[in-house]
Amino acid sequence: MMFKIRSKEDIDYLVTGLTFYGTGGGGNPDNGKKILYEIFDSGKELSWIDINETVDHGLAVTPYIMGSAAPEPSYITNLKREIGLLNKIWDFPMVEALKELETQIESPISYIIPLELGGGSTARALALSSLADLDIVDGDYAGRAVPEITQVLPSIYGYEATPIVAADEYGNIVIIKKTINNMVAERFGKLISEISYAQVGFPLDIRIARKLIVPRTLTKSYEVGQLLRSESNIKSCIEKLEKKIGSKLIFKGVLKRIQWETIDYYMVGKSEFDGLEEFEGFNLIIWFKNENHLAFLNGNLIAYSPDLISIIDKDNCSPLTNTRLKIGDQYIVFVTKSDDRLKSKEAQKFIGKEYFMSQYEKYEKLKK
Repeated sequence: MMFKIRSKEDIDYLVTGLTFYGTGGGGNPDNGKKILYEIFDSGKELSWIDINETVDHGLAVTPYIMGSAAPEPSYITNLKREIGLLNKIWDFPMVEALKELETQIESPISYIIPLELGGGSTARALALSSLADLDIVDGDYAGRAVPEITQVLPSIYGYEATPIVAADEYGNIVIIKKTINNMVAERFGKLISEISYAQVGFPLDIRIARKLIVPRTLTKSYEVGQLLRSESNIKSCIEKLEKKIGSKLIFKGVLKRIQWETIDYYMVGKSEFDGLEEFEGFNLIIWFKNENHLAFLNGNLIAYSPDLISIIDKDNCSPLTNTRLKIGDQYIVFVTKSDDRLKSKEAQKFIGKEYFMSQYEKYEKLKK
């Protein structure tokens, strides 16, 4: 069944829910809203279809934004000026990446499938579907935001991300034609993302793609966003999240400290909270790599990816990215179960507890 955006309020609901599932990352939700508002105001349709509405032929591709979740550092801004990236000629370079990918694979594209869920990234996928007049499927390849393309279901089950086309606002196009594996594709993509962040890849037959998506996640994001935006009472907000989607409250606290830096084109760091109310006397530390991946309560690991660790403003139930957290403000933290396939033996190599603990330990050694 097709779902159609009928108002800007619908866009607000969708982006709010996507930000919850973005678990601290997933792109800038304000940018996501701005893009969708502009398309809505232009009169073009914003909608998605159920996976069962797809036909048995056609190619699906996946758009995504690549790079650190952190604001662009001044040295990159200065570098762009130095190498001549001064005049923006494309308002939405993802469209140009899509066109070039279609040329590369010499086959028409029929469907858009989001890589992940996030207020910025999934909004761009929806925008691309509208601007390119292609159906976008109600689902994605992770059921959450992820920092690496190796952590989505097509990659986990052995499907190539390449060819990938990256484009920027200044008219540059880069083609990653083939890599020996998706870890290499991820690395190449991150290097390119320093100046070209809009990328399109994972060309898959729709019959294969159907088996790999987490279904109905756009609709679920819309419904969660509607829930969060209609609630200002924090107690009711907690109860509804627990009842509707099975989220579990793991902490209430005030942000004491947040530190991060860009490492290998990822935003990596920690947020630290002092407990409030029933959590008074407790301390929570969340380690993130773009998204939240490890949560330590008084030094003990209590939540970890692939389950979703989401932070919500205690005053108004709004989900937040890590770039929006402010020292002294009060937050509540939820953990939500991931799709079971992200907990499979195949997936653990890329998105399990041990994977992120290893990276966290390296980060801690680096900081000493």
